Amino acid sequence: MLLRLYGVASTALLVGYAFGIPAAESGQFPWGVVSMG
Repeated sequence: MLLRLYGVASTALLVGYAFGIPAAESGQFPWGVVSMG
């Protein structure tokens, strides 16, 4: 159970960072990544 929770949390972080990349490339500050962290 703990390992599955760790996997879900890691996946959520990767998805959050992936959505922040286009914002950073377009010159905007990636507030979604900051609020996620």
